[in-house]
Amino acid sequence: MSILEKLFRKHTATTYPLDNESPGKMIGITKIISKLSIFCIFMFLTIFGFSQNTIYIGTKSYSATKWWNFLNAGVYESWLPNSTLSVCFAKSASGGILIFSAETLYSDFNIGGKILIYMNDGSVISLSNRINKDHADGHSTVIYSLNSTQITNLKTNDILQIRYSIISQYTKDGFTAGNRHNISLKPGVYDERTYDTAKEISELLEK
Repeated sequence: MSILEKLFRKHTATTYPLDNESPGKMIGITKIISKLSIFCIFMFLTIFGFSQNTIYIGTKSYSATKWWNFLNAGVYESWLPNSTLSVCFAKSASGGILIFSAETLYSDFNIGGKILIYMNDGSVISLSNRINKDHADGHSTVIYSLNSTQITNLKTNDILQIRYSIISQYTKDGFTAGNRHNISLKPGVYDERTYDTAKEISELLEK
């Protein structure tokens, strides 16, 4: 099995470069493959230092949770266009960062502005410090920093919903992604599950 096949099967590592700016069955299969490609965004042509649940940002590597693919409101099939917001928490020297990635129509459409994270205890985490961004393979990917209070909240409570925006020069569209995903790959079948985000983040930070 090739390295690329392993990436598609296991979703184990993703590479992001630094950015100095602070209805047929075949269609379904194609969309699923497109969604899986998010895990290969910005991968080095020569892969080395590959390990499970690691994210590479420029020349630095970070231990990370698995990707959580949150379905947007009103969507029940993850292979549909613009259906999910993919989220990942990574441990950094300052504590932690959150990476967000979403499919967009054009390269000048990017995740931007303030991101609001609604927690299951009723609290809200507001993120405004976007430290990196990029656009590749039809996806906008951004990285936001976290302070210690926000990290403590994420360790204690599960993420319920995330409110985010896709922004271009002339437009701004808002989306709400919920902590739910469909584990069924059968068309028309919805088998919902949620992610234990607090547990995964706590386990990562304790390593």
